[in-house]
Amino acid sequence: MVCKRIQSSVLILCICLIVLGITYVYRTPYGVTPEKAINAFLDSRTNYYRLLEETKESSIGSNVIRYVVTVECKYNWLGGHDGRGDGLNIYFFDITKSDKGWYVSSANSGP
Repeated sequence: MVCKRIQSSVLILCICLIVLGITYVYRTPYGVTPEKAINAFLDSRTNYYRLLEETKESSIGSNVIRYVVTVECKYNWLGGHDGRGDGLNIYFFDITKSDKGWYVSSANSGP
């Protein structure tokens, strides 16, 4: 009887940890400003980054802004780099405004 309670408790704890881990990995980083949203996005995917150039390219409607950002970075081991290598990268960010703040809705890299 005691053994089954312990097994049940351990199973529930493992399931909770898995759910928390998945929500942590796939969370959407928000920022108060579009620039803070870019920083939050890069914080979640890199160990180190340095913004070299940040240019507001255009507004796509009232809630979406496009930025072109040149960044030097080292990606973390979780693999959020989407095939990009460490070093100099050019990003094309589409940043969207929501109730919670600004977030990166699309991040594409250039040549």
